[in-house]
Order: sequence, then C-alpha cells, then structure tokens
Amino acid sequence: MRAPSLITAYYVRGEALSAVQDQRNVMPSAAGNRVPLPAPAPRFWEYFGLPAASRSVRLHGIDEVINAMDR
Repeated sequence: MRAPSLITAYYVRGEALSAVQDQRNVMPSAAGNRVPLPAPAPRFWEYFGLPAASRSVRLHGIDEVINAMDR
C-alpha cells in the first residue's frame, strides 16, 4: 500500500494553495484523497473591495478548516 492512499487531504473550497495545486502544470497536486469543505460566508469587510486573493489566503488557515469541519 502506498502512503498517499492513507492520506485524507481536507481543504476549504476557494483557498489559495489548493487552487494552485489544482492547476496541474503549476505545482504538484496534494497527496491523498482530497475532500473539499464548504467555504464560510465572506466576512463583513470582504464585501467592500478586498481582493479575492486576500480571502483565498485566509481560507487556507486552520481556523477556517476547523470552522468548515464543524458544520
């Protein structure tokens, strides 16, 4: 059995690293079985002109992963 088959890779939809990994020519894809989690609603200030990249980077943080898993 190969090690990647033992990995479950959770990620929040729309987060920065997974988005780059999904573009196969940019960098290697994540190892293991990928499981998408729902992204939380944008925070209040994200409605007022913050770039999408800022939200995408925030979604990569562990707090957002934990919040998504708690749903």
